[in-house]
Amino acid sequence: MAPPHRALHDEIESVYPANAHHVGGKTTGCTKCVRVCTWFTGVLLILGGIVGCVVMYLLMAHAPLWPLWIISYSCFALVMGMAVFFFPLLWCYSDAGHCSRRDCRERCGGRWSNARAKALCMNPLLWLVSLVILFSFVSFCITLAFIYNYKSDGNAKVEMARLGHVAHDRAMVFVHYPRADSAAVQYRAASDSTELTIPTAPVSSVEIPDLLPETAYVYRVTRDGQSVAEGSFLTTPLPGSSAAFSFVFGSCVLGNQMFKGITYPLGKKLRPWQHLLHQNPNFLLFLGDFTYMDLPYTIGINTKDFDIRYRQAMGVTDFAHAGAVVPMYFMFDDHEIADNWDYSTYNGSNDRRCYDHPRCFDETTAFRNGVESFRNHLGGTNPASYAPTDANCKAVHYFTFDFGDTGFFVMDCRSFRDSHHVDAFHPTKTMLGAIQLQRLKDWLMAVNTTRVFKIIASTVPVTLFLPSYSRFYDGWSQFVHERDGILDFIEQNNIHGVLFISGDLHHPFVVEIRKGIFEFQNSPIGAFGPPERAQLDNNIGHDHRVVWYDDSDAIIWTRPLVYLAKMSINTTTRPGVVSVDYYKNSDQDSPRFSIHLVEGVDIR
Repeated sequence: MAPPHRALHDEIESVYPANAHHVGGKTTGCTKCVRVCTWFTGVLLILGGIVGCVVMYLLMAHAPLWPLWIISYSCFALVMGMAVFFFPLLWCYSDAGHCSRRDCRERCGGRWSNARAKALCMNPLLWLVSLVILFSFVSFCITLAFIYNYKSDGNAKVEMARLGHVAHDRAMVFVHYPRADSAAVQYRAASDSTELTIPTAPVSSVEIPDLLPETAYVYRVTRDGQSVAEGSFLTTPLPGSSAAFSFVFGSCVLGNQMFKGITYPLGKKLRPWQHLLHQNPNFLLFLGDFTYMDLPYTIGINTKDFDIRYRQAMGVTDFAHAGAVVPMYFMFDDHEIADNWDYSTYNGSNDRRCYDHPRCFDETTAFRNGVESFRNHLGGTNPASYAPTDANCKAVHYFTFDFGDTGFFVMDCRSFRDSHHVDAFHPTKTMLGAIQLQRLKDWLMAVNTTRVFKIIASTVPVTLFLPSYSRFYDGWSQFVHERDGILDFIEQNNIHGVLFISGDLHHPFVVEIRKGIFEFQNSPIGAFGPPERAQLDNNIGHDHRVVWYDDSDAIIWTRPLVYLAKMSINTTTRPGVVSVDYYKNSDQDSPRFSIHLVEGVDIR
């Protein structure tokens, strides 16, 4: 089949007899026009394809091969289509047929009438091609805008302040005003007019010390002497004292990856942070995937690349408003680095646990830079982490905190895990590493008699999935021996009131994993739906009891979801009571599912 521009040339030739294009053996102006257009489109085809591939390669220098080549060749095809069709169409629509030269009109005007030109230009094939070109051009522009936002630091001007860890005697505030010369945090008790000031760097995590328990405070942040943000918080009760409180937990927010806000097909915008404000919790416990560094592809592993993503996520609508009054705790999971990553596979070694090997995980560039960026933007306001026991290891990220007589242990499920390639039932395979595992057990023993409820937070599901289920490969299902060892330790030492919370799966559920030991999984807080139907009844361990799971959304990528899980704990009366409500999308007043558990009755 002849190329379209050649077919157009042949049709024009059929209108003009061959001898009509030659006068004295010379080529007439019309034939020259056609040949010039033909050569012009050919040159554009070659140059456009080369330029397109080069530009796309430069924009995606750190991308995996498959998106690099797909988009590069798509660009090539787009430019080729424009070269082949677009310019001949313009030429076809021109007055007097094809060219404006006087000799062309004089020699050819009688045979190539305007009516004939219009008839050719009304060819359905050409109109179809025109529509394809228009659609491709618009898609191409959107792609370029996406890549520009993806690669550029368009949110470097994001300015905000948010709360971090709030205890009975201190509070953390994150300040982000990169264009300021100076900044300060000013605070006072709500019932007092005396204001204290803490000077700080324009981008920093600030500790407000020497506070009173169960006291309301207000604060404001100044930039170069001007007040730019304000908020309030309530300090917690003394550790070990009874309390009634609530918190929201979950994971996964795919926000501001392309344009302002979390926008999905058909213009639907998610407002998870607005919904968080509506629930009015005492704090938020976020369990990973605050950024998606690897979607749709990884653009780089330098600190700047990670910083861009965090600023994009913080620039989402309502995040600053929520963060000003809701204390927030964060732990990273996989998408802050790459999907389902573990250090061992990423580093090409299986023996690299931070405390058992002289080469700490900080030697891996991607993980080091990614965790550093996490620490600078989110983790810096968490409670103080455990101190490293190895001088070669510069950072530990798991931490504990209390709210009255409820204790929390937030695990780091990424830094120390063995490779996915090690057998899931291998007796030495570890997710936590030897030191973190021992500290978890020590914490459980220490709080067994002083805390009514013990909340263990995992960024991945604790529930065992069968190997036939695709979600088997990233959670605790890959670390069966260590997981069972933790549960056995709880039962053998008569540790009561233990609850697990988790994220990652994009399938909220409640499962009783052992008698009286429950897992509450919640995600996404604001992202795409699940990759497949959970069908937990057919995909989990035989000793589990499925209490509830939401299996109503099973089309991936196209259906945006907001799930907020709100856990309310009341230990002011005995026995203590735990209630968990799951809210979905914009319906934040009527929970999709609720469960109430009583200490010593439902909870062992």
